Amino acid sequence: MIPMQKTEWLFFDLGSTLIDESEAYRRRIRETVKGSASSASDFSEIALRFWKQGLDGYRETCAFLHLQKTPWLSELERPYRDCATVLDILKRRGYRLGVIANQQQGTEARLLHWNLLRFFDVIAASAECGNAKPDPAIFLYALRNAHCEPQNAVIIG
Repeated sequence: MIPMQKTEWLFFDLGSTLIDESEAYRRRIRETVKGSASSASDFSEIALRFWKQGLDGYRETCAFLHLQKTPWLSELERPYRDCATVLDILKRRGYRLGVIANQQQGTEARLLHWNLLRFFDVIAASAECGNAKPDPAIFLYALRNAHCEPQNAVIIG
């Protein structure tokens, strides 16, 4: 049996893990279907099927329904209520914290705006590092910047 290593790093996804994106999703879908024969609930149902296949549900559904993509409204994102409290507790318990997330440009600025950047030592956002999950390269990028061996890290989200 291989001995377990000590977990030193906790890497978090952002969307639906630390950040509530539900209003941004709802608004984007409503705007996408506006003026079409599709409803927001139809769009969401189809997108869920694509997501369950590991695909980008929004993009695939737009293509499937022949709809134009609409911009993501990051101003509608909000940290979950106890997010800062939980991150603070983890930091005080000695964990190093990082982010590994498929995000658009400006991830650090948004974290700073929400007063969450102070908790993170490494940010691996797809738009900035050039790789997106599930590509192993984004995980390796984060681990390399953290000077952390894979067995000493956990991804949450």
